[in-house]
Amino acid sequence: MGIFAKGMMKQMNITGNWNKSGKMSHQILMKSVVMFFAFLISVLSVQAQTRVQSATGNTGSIASTTIAVNLGSAPTNGNTLIAVISTRGNSANRVSSITQAGATWQFVAQATNTNGSTTEIWSASNVSGAGTAITITQASLRSAAVVIEYSGILTASPVDVVANSTAKSTTASTGTTASTAQSAELWIGGIGLVSSGYTLSSITNSFGTVATVQTSNVTATNNVKVYALEKIVT
Repeated sequence: MGIFAKGMMKQMNITGNWNKSGKMSHQILMKSVVMFFAFLISVLSVQAQTRVQSATGNTGSIASTTIAVNLGSAPTNGNTLIAVISTRGNSANRVSSITQAGATWQFVAQATNTNGSTTEIWSASNVSGAGTAITITQASLRSAAVVIEYSGILTASPVDVVANSTAKSTTASTGTTASTAQSAELWIGGIGLVSSGYTLSSITNSFGTVATVQTSNVTATNNVKVYALEKIVT
């Protein structure tokens, strides 16, 4: 079975899916893109999966080695945090670490395009006494990030299946994953654009936008813009 998200834009990355229900394969399909990536993370089947809050951050008008993201409230113990980060880099591993009191962040997956855009997803599972201040450390770049808190995600080994590919095409696709491990899952998509002048639209298959954020250089094509998408399958 395939899952598709479609949108109109120039350049982008697609990153990620956190899953809650359904054994199935999936795909995210976009229009006019340079690169794209998708992955799945399984969650607790005995507990409803819920988005609790989200927050955004960016490097402003110039390159920086850090991004500050501040949550509106302290995360609940046992919950999971997910970060979707896009940069104006053109090589892998642009983000080196994420630090936050009461949370241990780990790299999950990335997509890289030599035309000047990368997207990474990181996660922190089973947080305890976590603070609201999050610092993303990276190479000196213009970057933007969305951080999302979820309840109901498996606290150990939550990553399910992954698919990714890159191209420069008017009909870019993430490719199709293997079947997911369980019938209830959360899917997360990350899309990075190489200009603040581009807008993602007409997203298919009931994916919704959690948040979008961009850097603020006066020249739109110097900026990066990231969209974090989700679909909770029940």
